[in-house]
Amino acid sequence: MPSFLKLPKNQLIFFLSFLLIAASPRLGIFPAITVFLLCVGFCLAADIFFTYLRRRMLFFPRSALITGLILTLIIDPQATWYQIIVIAAAAILIKNFVRPFGKHIFNPAASGLFTGWVAFGLYPSWWAPSAFTLSSFFAIPNLLILIPILLIGYVSLYGYRRYVSAATYGAVYFFLLFFTNLSTNLSTALGTILSFGTFFYAFLMLVEPMTSPVKKIRQALYGAFVAGCTIVLVYLQKTTGMTLFDVSLIALLLGNLLFFRFR
Repeated sequence: MPSFLKLPKNQLIFFLSFLLIAASPRLGIFPAITVFLLCVGFCLAADIFFTYLRRRMLFFPRSALITGLILTLIIDPQATWYQIIVIAAAAILIKNFVRPFGKHIFNPAASGLFTGWVAFGLYPSWWAPSAFTLSSFFAIPNLLILIPILLIGYVSLYGYRRYVSAATYGAVYFFLLFFTNLSTNLSTALGTILSFGTFFYAFLMLVEPMTSPVKKIRQALYGAFVAGCTIVLVYLQKTTGMTLFDVSLIALLLGNLLFFRFR
């Protein structure tokens, strides 16, 4: 393995880039490159600027590159350039300045996307971590999406030791889906849990190392809380007709807020 790939952050950058390349035919190469340049470019520029304001130093912000790649992969690709600027800037602004006691509270990508919903009514599309075809799970285009997601999971769950959060989230989410009748049958519940988007969310966003617990018991409580919160929000949407932002990201941000002092 090349030496630069021995660091978990560099591995994530590599596998996220692999996923972007594999998913690009869904949008078209030029639109995918455009979204990538806007998301990554403005995340990098904002982080360099805000970090200089805080610490009077310049460095290459790999975490901002990861945030920009995540935004590229799940943002609404129909967003305008100025909407993307606002989303990217909000993500990095919150990362740099919303940090009481020196701790990050909110997942940067999720908080930026939430800002985009508040400001413009934009919802994340999850366009990249989605199967190309539902007719054959093991079709080559699907495998090219699944493999980098699983490799991302390996880095996050093994490299950052966040496997308890992801496992608890998956188990509680499946249990509640099936036993609250929010899922019509066992196969539907399994299909939700085993979807590419759920893998991407649980393997990367849920377990982001700066905003999720380290200790195993707190990881378990955190994963269970986010899963339960997601189910409650889905139930509220179905029973009341409320229009909410992406419920999985709301649950994630609430979990970040609740556990930021207990990591």
